[in-house]
Amino acid sequence: MKWGKLPNRLLNENEALMHPACYTVNQTYPLHWHEFYELEFIVEGEGEHLLNGQSYPLAKGYLFLVTPSDFHEIIPVKDKALKLYNVKFSEETLGASLRNLLFVNRECFMARFEGTEFDRMNDEFARLIEESANKGIGSELLMRGGLERILIDLLRAVTNGRQERAGTKIDSSIQEALIYIHHHYREPLTLEKVSAQSGLSPNYFSECFHKATGSSFRSYMQSLRLRAAIALVSSSEISVTEICYNCGFNSYTHFIRAFKQKYGMAPNAYRKSMPNKN
Repeated sequence: MKWGKLPNRLLNENEALMHPACYTVNQTYPLHWHEFYELEFIVEGEGEHLLNGQSYPLAKGYLFLVTPSDFHEIIPVKDKALKLYNVKFSEETLGASLRNLLFVNRECFMARFEGTEFDRMNDEFARLIEESANKGIGSELLMRGGLERILIDLLRAVTNGRQERAGTKIDSSIQEALIYIHHHYREPLTLEKVSAQSGLSPNYFSECFHKATGSSFRSYMQSLRLRAAIALVSSSEISVTEICYNCGFNSYTHFIRAFKQKYGMAPNAYRKSMPNKN
């Protein structure tokens, strides 16, 4: 499917920090991104999930998390509409420990739950809907607890229960900076601006950032922007110039050079090499 304009940016206009709902998706939900986090749990139907230019299956039991740095598109199979639970939430909803776990394991957060695991996960989402509608005593606490259980179960399923590597714990000040970066990398961010989010001097922040992530601030930013760029090159017909500047690059020449160095060819050549591209 071809799209001639930038993906929609969905804003968190709901004042609540968490908004659970249930939907039926019977037609393509086009390429978009949002400033909030989003959990989706498929309870019926079949389809395809395009996440950052990669294709993943959708069927009963699949659970996935989409972050503010992701582009995605949902395509249901004809006559097999997707019925799903959806939870939108902001980063303020999560405790620091859970946010740290999610950023340490930065990968595709998607897993399938079957049998009794499906039933348990379905009950968790149903309880979120119920508490959101009834707003009884302690509903917000129950909803936060339910969301955290869902995310931890997803994280365990994605990592197959393996233990975290030694030394991967990220300092809280760097963690806050990472969250800020993932929300604002499309904007002109400087080391000085981001270090201010952590309350550290630029030089000390740079040292701590490299120790925590294994990458320099500049390299990390470029990698994040290139990931967004290749997702748009792969899954849209947006012009390369628009992609360049809307993914946070301020120089077209630098963008082309960085893209070629990372992916082995220029953006237009990469797009033509994709399946179903003329």
